[in-house]
Amino acid sequence: MLKALAVNWGWIVFRAILSALYGLAVFLFPGMSMVSFVLLFGLYAVTDGVIALAITIDVRALSGVGSLLFEALVRIGGGLFAMSSPRIVITFPRFFAGWAILTAVADAVVAIVLRRELAGEWPLPFASAVSAIVAVLLLLTPNTVGVPELKWLVGPYAMILAATQFALARRLRQLAEEMQAG
Repeated sequence: MLKALAVNWGWIVFRAILSALYGLAVFLFPGMSMVSFVLLFGLYAVTDGVIALAITIDVRALSGVGSLLFEALVRIGGGLFAMSSPRIVITFPRFFAGWAILTAVADAVVAIVLRRELAGEWPLPFASAVSAIVAVLLLLTPNTVGVPELKWLVGPYAMILAATQFALARRLRQLAEEMQAG
């Protein structure tokens, strides 16, 4: 799977840019309503999930592809549910916490599969841990919390995910160059 992911490092950079833009957007629109906040999350999650699904389709013949498919489906499913269910606005912190837990599991599973082929791979385990921490913090947050408070947790979370994706893409790009040269 490592070889196929190395070839797709550019898509991982695109996912990192998308995460960074989402994190910035959370801060750039200070008067955002909860409905807009939820829709923005949904749009981000679906787009990120579709990119993850494209990578999954490209590596579909390899072992471990189920972990990538799980990650893509968690992201797409969470985004679609957020955009299609108006009642989610009422419990968004809990919904986001559930999504973050599933994201943590998905990243951990992909990391375990990659660990078989790549020593010292830290971005995905780190992203998994950050997702789990954010989920716990959101579960401890009152359901009545508003956008001004949520943005201080969700925005940095998206930026940290972006940084870990950039780090992973950089490592995969190095591997792609080494495979091309060798």
